[in-house]
Amino acid sequence: VRLANKLRAMKGQDLEEGVSTRLVIYAATLIHKGMPLEKAIRAAMIEPLSDDADVKNGLLDLVTAVFG
Repeated sequence: VRLANKLRAMKGQDLEEGVSTRLVIYAATLIHKGMPLEKAIRAAMIEPLSDDADVKNGLLDLVTAVFG
C-alpha cells in the first residue's frame, strides 16, 4: 500500500497515470502465489505504467527505497 501511494503521487510528473487498485491487487496475487516480491511488482505495477526505460528504472529505485 505504501508503494502504491508513492507511485500514485508520481502521476503527472513522470507518469501519465498512477498505479490502479487493480494493478496493486494483481501484484499481491502474484506474491501470494509465490512470485518473488520485486518480480511481481515489476510485472504488475511497473511495466504497465511506462514504456520508457529511464522511467522504469526510476520506479524500480522507488521500489528499492520502500522495500530495501
